[in-house]
Amino acid sequence: MSNKNADHYFLKGGGEMGELIRAKDWSKTSLGNPSDWPQSLRTMVGVMLDNPFGMYIAWGNDYTQLYNDGYRPILGSTKHPQALGISTRETFSEVWHIIESMFDGVMKGKAVGFPDLMLPLTRNGFVEECYFDFAYSPIRKDTGEVGGVLVTVIETTDKKKAEIKLKESEERFRTMAEASDILIAVSDETSDAIYFNKAWVNLTGRPMDDLLKFGWVDLVHPDDKEIFVNIYLDAFKNKVAFTGEFRVLDKNGEYRWLLAKGPPIFRPDDSFAGYISSCMDITDQKNAIRKTEESELLFRLALAGSNQTVFSQDRNLKHTWIYNPHPDFKAEDVIGKTDEDIHVPSTASTLTVIKQKVLDSGTAFNGDVEIEVSGQKIFYTMHLEAMADANGSITGIIGTVLDITERIKTQQKIEESEQRFQAAVKAVQGILWTNNAKGEMEGEQPGWAALTGQTYKEYQGYGWAQVVHPDDAKPTLDAWNDASQERKTFIFEHRLKTKNGEWRDFSIRAIPLLNAEGIVLQWVGVHTDITENKQAEKALEYRKALLEAHNESSLDGILLVDTKGQMLSTNHRFAEIWNMPQQILDGKKDEAALAFAVTQLVNPEQFMERVRWMYANPKERSIDELEFKDGKIIERYGYHVAGEDGSYYGCSWMFRDITEQRKNERALKESEVRFRTLAQTLPQLIWISDAEGNQEFSSVRWKEYSGIQPNGKLEWKSMVHPEDYDRINTDWIHSLTTGNIYKSEVRLKNKEDEYRWHSGIGQPVFDHNNTIIKWVGAFTDIHEQKLKDERKDEFVSIASHEMKTPLTTAKAYLEMLELTLDDCDNEEATLFTKKANQSIDRLTKLVSELLDVSKIRLGKIQYSLDTFNFNDLIDETVESVQLTSPTHKIIKAGKVNDLIYCDKHRLQQVIINLLSNAIKYSPGAEEVFVTIEQKNDSVNVSVKDNGIGIAQSSLDRIFDKYHRIDEHAVHFQGLGIGLFISFEIIQRHQGKLWATSEAGKGSTFYFTIPINCSTAQ
Repeated sequence: MSNKNADHYFLKGGGEMGELIRAKDWSKTSLGNPSDWPQSLRTMVGVMLDNPFGMYIAWGNDYTQLYNDGYRPILGSTKHPQALGISTRETFSEVWHIIESMFDGVMKGKAVGFPDLMLPLTRNGFVEECYFDFAYSPIRKDTGEVGGVLVTVIETTDKKKAEIKLKESEERFRTMAEASDILIAVSDETSDAIYFNKAWVNLTGRPMDDLLKFGWVDLVHPDDKEIFVNIYLDAFKNKVAFTGEFRVLDKNGEYRWLLAKGPPIFRPDDSFAGYISSCMDITDQKNAIRKTEESELLFRLALAGSNQTVFSQDRNLKHTWIYNPHPDFKAEDVIGKTDEDIHVPSTASTLTVIKQKVLDSGTAFNGDVEIEVSGQKIFYTMHLEAMADANGSITGIIGTVLDITERIKTQQKIEESEQRFQAAVKAVQGILWTNNAKGEMEGEQPGWAALTGQTYKEYQGYGWAQVVHPDDAKPTLDAWNDASQERKTFIFEHRLKTKNGEWRDFSIRAIPLLNAEGIVLQWVGVHTDITENKQAEKALEYRKALLEAHNESSLDGILLVDTKGQMLSTNHRFAEIWNMPQQILDGKKDEAALAFAVTQLVNPEQFMERVRWMYANPKERSIDELEFKDGKIIERYGYHVAGEDGSYYGCSWMFRDITEQRKNERALKESEVRFRTLAQTLPQLIWISDAEGNQEFSSVRWKEYSGIQPNGKLEWKSMVHPEDYDRINTDWIHSLTTGNIYKSEVRLKNKEDEYRWHSGIGQPVFDHNNTIIKWVGAFTDIHEQKLKDERKDEFVSIASHEMKTPLTTAKAYLEMLELTLDDCDNEEATLFTKKANQSIDRLTKLVSELLDVSKIRLGKIQYSLDTFNFNDLIDETVESVQLTSPTHKIIKAGKVNDLIYCDKHRLQQVIINLLSNAIKYSPGAEEVFVTIEQKNDSVNVSVKDNGIGIAQSSLDRIFDKYHRIDEHAVHFQGLGIGLFISFEIIQRHQGKLWATSEAGKGSTFYFTIPINCSTAQ
């Protein structure tokens, strides 16, 4: 195959890739033999192989690849040479989700190209970010149809990463430059300034835009401008580093000396890029040099009459001359000797180091030195200069020293005094000010000005009083005048208006400074802001008043004592509980209160023991009961009061009268004993459990009936019919969770292993806080009644099914008869037919209800859930019932916001039943009220009438099957199954149906269901 491929003109040349393409068996690829390739493909392959740039072709719908030597590096070591002849989808699978749409677009005839496209390729064994300039072009067949994609690629990864690094470098440079105190500027290759850092802007007060290009030259001192600009431009001309000094105008209108240095910057290709220059402010050094030069000149002029010591030393630091030596030395004792010969080692070492440095560097020395002479420390200010011969060689040094010991000591004392003063000022939490002897403010008062915003002119004299609150101004001046006349410390409080217009509270303290004769020289005062303290005091007073009000309203007696036993406070209830005499409460002595308290108690020693224990254990709490001689039982609580830092402030005692509670508990225990005694004699199976459902008591009838005493889950489970256990257990858990009365019917096994039906009921027992403390219940044998009901249900089921067909037939005949009579003119026959039809409708409804009862018993009633608008359902139902009930007006109120998911027809059945009952049982009323509302994820409905009502004794059974209220049975027809069916429907929707009523005053029926009844069954 390779020999045949070599014969094709379009596969000639191409370097390594040409050889690989010629050697490839293309018949095994989707392209087939090169001899069968389309002309356009042949032409582009020939162009690609001869092209030095990276190119590849993706041909056909599977994008089979051919590429040249220039494209090969892009594939890396893991993709080449496997990429040849396979699909682009496979080769570039890691980025196919990025480039697929581009390929698809080109195959539709749309060329595309992007510069610096980033693709994360795996081409050398790891994922790397690669950048490319590329173009995708369509390759068309002779028919004009696009047959493939020509890709031209130039990898720009190195260039792009270099640009990124350059950008990062520039960002780092700008960040460093902006944070630097050094003046930094950047100029391009044309000598235009293109950047100045923040230090330049801060120094000159000019925005950077005003400094760019040659704007900065306008700020250079006229005497320095030409010299430095020439240095600057010459550096650009020769591309060399430059250094220069010049003065620049700062933001305060003064000239500052700058030392500028700038190295040239070259790009990676060695092309000149400009300068990054830095400038240091050397104004202080320049001033120092100028002052030193002036000082040296004056020194030389005044040398003859000076008390300074002047000396010279040679290269070996031997003294060659000295003028005015220290009194402890004579000139002849110094000449020819070094400092090591004259001074103690520590002094000699210090001087030798300084002087040797001058000799070695030729740089002058100016500074203060401390030396020891005759055992005393002396401070000198020393000036040293190197001496040179005609050839410039250093031959020695010449120096001067001046004894400044007294000045240094005085300066140290002044500095120490100043430090103490500054420390005192900082320690003062306020604004310092001074007044003259008359009490008038004069001179600069920066603290006062900063506080009040008054100008110098405004606060002079008594102008400071203008910012004192109008209500406080006169009292302040009166008190100030009194203090001034009596020369006593002025202490006062008033309100000041601060510079932001806010009135704040200040305390003032001013002390007169007196001379030896007792005359006032000056007043020094301080204003301290006490606004927060004042507010805190008010808040504290409020909290104290609130606490006192709370304590006085408490039903408990409260006593608070400090760490020493002193009574701090009591409330009215405390005095009532203890019958404490008022003189003891007024005296607030803990000992007296304790002495009286023990006279009230049955066990005073127990009372005192707990008090002593509390005082001995400041981190503990106490709770106990006290029995009073008058029969009261008081519960006592004691706890310690501590601050945030753990400091112990005292102890708080609280006394709660629980006499009635204890009486009730005793009565409850006695009642429980009576109940248990009675329970043992009743024929029912009696039980008691705690609030969590754990068995506490079961009567002896359990043992007599089943042979088992049910004390736990296992015994209980062994007695219950397996088919009933899960159901009644679920109902029991529901009651425990909600607090609802527990009701169930269950088969319980007796001693003969026979299961008998029992009706179970459990009532919650509540304490005085309305919290369930236990459950009391009983199971009653209803087996015979249950069998009767089942036979009745069976009869009803059979009868209703048997009645349904003839009723339907009779209904059809009556309707046909009614149509026939419509054509006749026999009104009496028509009336009789309609009456018969209505009776058939009522009988049909009754049969349907009986069938529903049968289905409920057998668990076969069907529910069809759907999403619908509950408001529409109510409107339709009300309208339907209203048409058949002209004697009553049905009034609807409320709205449900969301759509609900339930059985629409079954809910309508419930609402019709409730409305029909409301109309039926309120013959003397004219209105029935329907209210709906949505609460969170539930729908609530109520139907209210003003009819005959239901006695409380019947309310609990109105939802039982076949139950009819005795007092209504004579006057109102019905089988007593409508509410039973409604109750079952609502219960299967995970809802609740209940009623409230009062005989003679009407009834209200309620039901609630969830919006989403997805588990209705």
